[in-house]
Amino acid sequence: MDKNITYTVKDVTISLEYGPRISTLGVIIAWMILIVGIFLDVFPFCGIIPFDTDESINPILCLIFLSAFIMLFAGYFLVREYRLNQKIDLWLQDAVRLEAQCSKMGSWRGTNAGTGYNVTVTFCYDDKQRTADGFGLVYKNYAGRVVDILYSPKYDQVMMLRLPKKRK
Repeated sequence: MDKNITYTVKDVTISLEYGPRISTLGVIIAWMILIVGIFLDVFPFCGIIPFDTDESINPILCLIFLSAFIMLFAGYFLVREYRLNQKIDLWLQDAVRLEAQCSKMGSWRGTNAGTGYNVTVTFCYDDKQRTADGFGLVYKNYAGRVVDILYSPKYDQVMMLRLPKKRK
């Protein structure tokens, strides 16, 4: 493999320990949800909806609680993605690109979203065979294939790169 290539967080799709990264579209949607939630919390207090009747208080309170829940949900994903990106930046400092065999160890069908896979990634580093495990819906396309990984020996972390269209 070419040693002169520098990898960034955007090149990494999955951390075997922490799972998949959120796509750029997902981050944009989470920010939009967060902004809409803030707007919905501020909207009732702008004087557009009158507070003079008891009938208007209940929907306003429901709107405030719903938007607060939505903001917590979106904020959780944004903070998770930010922290994962910081960790990946740290791991990339000494990362080595390797080829690995991704083997399906088991599967489960838990939701309508699809089948989750338990995979084991086997690779050689310093003439020693190493393995790392991952579990989730995202491994469906990786199971049973030779994949490109970045391995950080200092932190013992395995990061998976995007799958190529065709393997040579």
